[in-house]
Amino acid sequence: MKISISSLHLILLITIIIAFSSIELASSLDQRFEDCKPRDCGNGLIISYPFWIEKDYCGFPGFKVTCKNNEPNIYAAGYDYIIRDISYANRSFLVVNPVAYAACPVPLRNSTFTDQSLITPGSGVQVLSFFYNCTNFSLTSYEKYIYPVNTSCVTLPDRKLSSFAGFVPAGKSIYDTLTCQSPVNIPVDVDSSLETVGQVNGYLPLLTKGFTLEWNKSPCDACEASGGYCGIEKSGLSMCFCNDQSQPHLKNCPPGIHNFLLLLCL
Repeated sequence: MKISISSLHLILLITIIIAFSSIELASSLDQRFEDCKPRDCGNGLIISYPFWIEKDYCGFPGFKVTCKNNEPNIYAAGYDYIIRDISYANRSFLVVNPVAYAACPVPLRNSTFTDQSLITPGSGVQVLSFFYNCTNFSLTSYEKYIYPVNTSCVTLPDRKLSSFAGFVPAGKSIYDTLTCQSPVNIPVDVDSSLETVGQVNGYLPLLTKGFTLEWNKSPCDACEASGGYCGIEKSGLSMCFCNDQSQPHLKNCPPGIHNFLLLLCL
């Protein structure tokens, strides 16, 4: 097949345009596209929007992830929770309180998630309350409702004092008559299998099982499907950072200039 001079000129012109556009794009690419690529802490669990590890514009405030011992951790409601799993489709993630693996697995700080938080507990989460150093405790009155707590690792043993954990129902309850230190409340995920073995195995299985947290921010599906990565502008607006664009886009990446020029060649 013969190629005319005009065709050769056109091909040469398109080649020059592509070359110059590549140089121009390389100098004006949005560095945030590279910064916000999914990462992991070494255990294979993908960390991406709305979570972030290094750059705060790659996710929302409160979703910063710190890598410790190759495991992702997120600070929330008073604890550096260990992230065990993330479901980006369901906008939920499973966390474990680090107290579960401590030499003295006794929580000493409250962990409360408010309704105003970007992160909220899942539907199966309940509050487990720890009562320490109770002076008017009668085991026969409470043994069906409590998990015994051994506090000898944090306080000197005293037979006159008792410590335990339990689920406090709404309204008046038998717990109201106790004289104890202020209770420590932590979230746990409760299902039927753990409820049946509660007093037998203690409260530790509730801690090691972890519990589900959810977020309510918009998903990143459209942006990722177009080849981009989500992040946050200074205004707090969610944006899509793109490979061959100098500025982010609102929802997804448009076709790049290379794709447009290649179509002209067809």
